[in-house]
Amino acid sequence: MTETMKDINTAVDRSKKEPEKYMDKSIKLPASTASSVKKKKSISNYKGCKVLLISESKRVLSSQMEGKVESIYFVDVLKEKETEASFKKMAGIGDRNTEFEKLATQIASKCYGLPISIVATGRALQNQSRSVWEDVHRQLERGKLTGAYEFSTRLSYDLLENEELKFAFLLCARMGPDALVMDLVRYSIDNSNIRSLIKPKERSHPEKVIKINLCGKLQTVFLASLVSHLTLLETIEVSKCDGLKEIVEVERQSNTNDIEVNFPELRSLVLHSLSDKFIGFYPISSTEEEPRSLFNEKVVVSKLQRLELSSIQVDEIWSDQPSQMSCFRNLIHLDVNGCGNLKYLISFSMAKSLINLQSLFISECQKMTTIFPKGKETLANTKDNIFSKLKNIQLRNMKNLREIWNSELPSNSCHKLNSLIIEECDKLVNVIPCYMEGIFQSLCNLRVTNCKSMKAVFELDARKGKDGDVTNLQDVYLETLPKLEQVLKWNKDQIGILKLNSLQKMRVHDCESLESIFPVSIATCLDNLEYLVIRDCFGLREIVAKGDGSYTDKNNPDPSFEFPKLTTIKLSKLPRLACFYPGDYELSCPVLNDLSIELCDRLEPFRKELTNAQKMPTFFSGKVINKLKSMHIESRHAQSSSSYIGEGNH
Repeated sequence: MTETMKDINTAVDRSKKEPEKYMDKSIKLPASTASSVKKKKSISNYKGCKVLLISESKRVLSSQMEGKVESIYFVDVLKEKETEASFKKMAGIGDRNTEFEKLATQIASKCYGLPISIVATGRALQNQSRSVWEDVHRQLERGKLTGAYEFSTRLSYDLLENEELKFAFLLCARMGPDALVMDLVRYSIDNSNIRSLIKPKERSHPEKVIKINLCGKLQTVFLASLVSHLTLLETIEVSKCDGLKEIVEVERQSNTNDIEVNFPELRSLVLHSLSDKFIGFYPISSTEEEPRSLFNEKVVVSKLQRLELSSIQVDEIWSDQPSQMSCFRNLIHLDVNGCGNLKYLISFSMAKSLINLQSLFISECQKMTTIFPKGKETLANTKDNIFSKLKNIQLRNMKNLREIWNSELPSNSCHKLNSLIIEECDKLVNVIPCYMEGIFQSLCNLRVTNCKSMKAVFELDARKGKDGDVTNLQDVYLETLPKLEQVLKWNKDQIGILKLNSLQKMRVHDCESLESIFPVSIATCLDNLEYLVIRDCFGLREIVAKGDGSYTDKNNPDPSFEFPKLTTIKLSKLPRLACFYPGDYELSCPVLNDLSIELCDRLEPFRKELTNAQKMPTFFSGKVINKLKSMHIESRHAQSSSSYIGEGNH
C-alpha cells in the first residue's frame, strides 16, 4: 500500500513540522517558468492573470516568489470547535448522535483544523459502521496514519468499496486537474482491471444506460464473463469508435466460446459509425470465408425493441440460425443506414419471427438490391404472414434497390402497412407489383420521390384482384419521377378490379412522361377526394384518361365525375394539358372553393358551350365558378370566366 500512496501524494508538498497554510496574491509566475515565458511574444496574453499558490510550507512559497515575503499571507487553521462541527457535518452525524460523538471529536482533532482534511475525512467516514470508525481511531492512536494530508487521502482510498474503485481513484489522481469524464471512461475501458465502471457487482443501483462516443482506442465494451451481471441494462449506444472490434469480447483463453450472452432487459441497441475493424456483436467465430454477421445464435436479446445500425460494415445482420428466431420477437423499430456491405436486409425465416415489427427504415445501403434474398429459401408451403404488424416503411437513397417485395411472400403479408415512403431509389420500376395487391387494404399514405426508373406506381393483375376491391389509400404524393408513364397500370380486360374510394389528397409534381392521372373507372369513384394538385408535368394531356374502355353505360354514354368533397384544385406548368377528360362528360364539384390555374397554355377552362357541331371539351361549368371563394387564373382566362360569375360572387 506504501507504493500505492506514492502515486497519490507525488504532487503534495507537506511539512509535518508546520501544519500551517500560506497563500500568495502575487501576479507573477514562478521564476523557473518566467524566464522561458519572457522569450515568447505571447507573454502579453498573461497580463492581468493572478496565480494563487497554496502550501503548508512558507519556505516553498518564498522560493517561488523570489523572496517577496510581503506577497505571502498566513491563513490560520480552524479552531477546535469549528473543526469538530465541520467534521460532523461532513460525516453526516448530528449533535445528538451519542454513538459517534466521542469518536468524531477524537478523529476531527487529527485533521489539525485543515478544511481539506476535514472534508475528505468526514466524507470518507460517512455512512460507515462504528467498527470502521473505531478502526480508524486505533490507527490514529498508534500513529500509523500521520500527517493531515496523508491521513485524509489514505483514508478516502482505503474505505473505497472494492479494488476496481481503488484503481479508478489512482487513475483519476494521475490524470491531472483538467481531465474530462470521457477521458476516464476511455482509459478505464481500455484497461481490463476496470470492468466495474460499466457494472460493478456491488453497486446498489446498476447501470441501465451505457453510451460510448469517440473512444478511438476502445476495442471491446464487455467481457463475456461480465455480461451475466448486466441484468438491468436497457440501452447500449456506441458511436464513432474507430478501433472497436466487438461489443462483447470472446475470452478464448478462458474457454468461454460456448457461453451464451444474455441481456435480459436490453430494449435499445444503437451502433453508429464503426470502422471495418468491427466484426460483430459477439463474434464467436470469424474466419475470412464466413460472412460477418452482427448477431449469431449465442446472442440473446429477447426484449430488444429498437435496433439502429448506421455505417457498420457487416455482411448480414442475422446469421439465420434456428435458435435466433425467438430472440427478436419483441423488435418494434429497425433502422438500417449506410451499411454498405449488406446485399439484402432479412431472410424469410427471420422476417417471419419479427411478429411485432412496426417501423422499418432503410437508407444508403448501396449494395442492397432486394429486401429479401432470392434463392436462399422459399415460403411456398407456408401460410404464415410476414411483418403482420408493420405500419411504416421508409426507403431512402437506395441506388441499387431493384425490388422491395418478393413474389413468394404470402398474399396477406404487410396487411397493416399504413405509410410507405420511397425516395431516391433509382433502380425501382414500380412500387406495388401485382402480387402485392393485398397491401391496398391498409395503406393510407404513399410518398414516392426522385426515382429515375419508376414507370408505374401500381401494377394490377385481374387474375389476383377481386372485382371492385376497395382500398384505404388516402394520401398520394408523387414527385420527380421522370419515366413515370402511369400511376395505375392495367390492361383493358382488368378494369374495375380496384377502387380508390378513400383517396383524399392527390399531388403529382415533376413527372414529365406522365400523360394522365386516373383511368376513367377510378375517377368515377373518387367520392372522398378533397385536394388535387398537379405541377410541372410537361407531358400531361388530361386528368382522366379515356383509353381503358371501362365506361360502358349505354343509357348515358357520357361519364359523370362527381367529387362531393373536392375543395381545392391547383394546376401549374402543364403546357400540354387540354382538358379534364377527352370527350363529353359531366363534372360536379359542389364544394370547390379554391381554384388555381397557371401556365397551362392549351387549357381553356371556361370555354362557352357551342353547338353540337362545334362542341369542344370544357373544364368547368358556370355552377362550379359561382361557388368559388378563391380563384387564381391568368388574364387571358379572365374574360371567358366573367360571363359565368353571377351577382355577389368574386
